[in-house]
Amino acid sequence: MSYLDRYVQGSIGGVAFRTESMNSTFGRRVAIYELPFSEKGVAHVDLGRASREFRIKGFLIGTDYDRERDKLIKVFEKPGAQLLVHPTLGRSMVLIKPGAQTNESTADGGMCEIEFTAIEARDPLPPATGLSLLDSAQNLRDAASDNLFVKLLTEGPDFLTEDVFSTLDSVARDLTILNAQIGAWLAVPGNLASRIDRISQQLASLIDTPRKLFDAIDNFLGSLMASISRVTDALTQEDLAASVRQSALRRSIHQLANLGDGYPLVPPTNTTARNQQRRNRAAVMFAIKASALANAAAAMAEIPSESRSEAVELAQVLAQALTALADSNMDGEEVSAEMYEALKDLAALVEQLADTAGAEGRVQVISTSDAVAFVVLAYRLYGDASRYEELQARNPQVMHPGAVPASERVEVLDR
Repeated sequence: MSYLDRYVQGSIGGVAFRTESMNSTFGRRVAIYELPFSEKGVAHVDLGRASREFRIKGFLIGTDYDRERDKLIKVFEKPGAQLLVHPTLGRSMVLIKPGAQTNESTADGGMCEIEFTAIEARDPLPPATGLSLLDSAQNLRDAASDNLFVKLLTEGPDFLTEDVFSTLDSVARDLTILNAQIGAWLAVPGNLASRIDRISQQLASLIDTPRKLFDAIDNFLGSLMASISRVTDALTQEDLAASVRQSALRRSIHQLANLGDGYPLVPPTNTTARNQQRRNRAAVMFAIKASALANAAAAMAEIPSESRSEAVELAQVLAQALTALADSNMDGEEVSAEMYEALKDLAALVEQLADTAGAEGRVQVISTSDAVAFVVLAYRLYGDASRYEELQARNPQVMHPGAVPASERVEVLDR
């Protein structure tokens, strides 16, 4: 993975900007003094790490650059520390040093060059604990909807509209496959295929209203993730084991995080129309992935964990997917500053949820010493024969629960 894959759009106080150059100063504070009659160099006292200093040159461009300039000026003049998203060094709370400058030009459609120096502040990064996980997931969906509304534009050559249709058709096919796979993983019918078909039929009317397009996709993805967190056994009508649902959710997150990776690339021609095609494609895929991961987080919160190790594993998969999307670069486009913050905040909350979820039991694999029934094995392990259903759910590879073969590798909890 190159630095371009880790590069993010810069912002200060939530206002995004494009970067031209960046210089940073690091080091330690030292008191240096010379000893008389000594020829061994200077002595010093280490006073700790020096505050980091960032000197950034950037620019705003486009027909609305003046509005973004005004937002930046308010940030520069606002008292107290601000959150700086450094394109390569990540997030820091900083104080803006006096002397921030702007240099404006009406050439090339309007541009404003900015130059400012920020020095690291002692203030801690904004904690993610102020929001519940569900509120944070909703913030991410709102940011994704706003980004799609701002970025999606199909006026122009016909191929702009055709590419959006093609991208959404590919997504619909992949979601149809995922819906069927979820049904197989949970041993229940995948019942959402007809909803995907209805969305596909409505694309012509939805594509010109980005917010309605996002809402339609988001509602479907919410139902898809809920089909995992709330599913019941078709015969007993009881909730499926948490381990089964967590496994299905974990697999789904892997596939949703990689959605669109194999789609044809936009031609590299640097024209206004092709650049808009790239923005459209990125906005659509960012919106769909953000919605999918936000709804996956909500589903994760509804599944009771049987062990801390499973909760941690699922949370890590989801947090990594959220962080990867925040740091992604799709056809030269990056997520908005608002989406970046929402993705990072949700990732932090997901990791926190894992810290408090589940009992202390950990998953391990044992080998049966003789042919045995799950009901007997449950009594041997836990002194509770009724937990045989848990063993069945964890080990679908065993064909008959009443006759587990000798030397069979069986997944169990160590409690």
